[in-house]
Amino acid sequence: MFDRALFTNIFLAVTLFLIHVLLLTNADANYDCERERECERSWRIGCSLYHGSCDALLNK
Repeated sequence: MFDRALFTNIFLAVTLFLIHVLLLTNADANYDCERERECERSWRIGCSLYHGSCDALLNK
């Protein structure tokens, strides 16, 4: 038997979980970019973890 309500609940739970993971990943990337910028300001060397993608993340 196919239970439409059960399917809908599972679908919503998975969708919300994926959105949550994507938001956390973006927050971590922004934090890492800030650390990278601090490293470059402090040491005056290239400390790039993202090879230029930090500019895109921080200036969007």
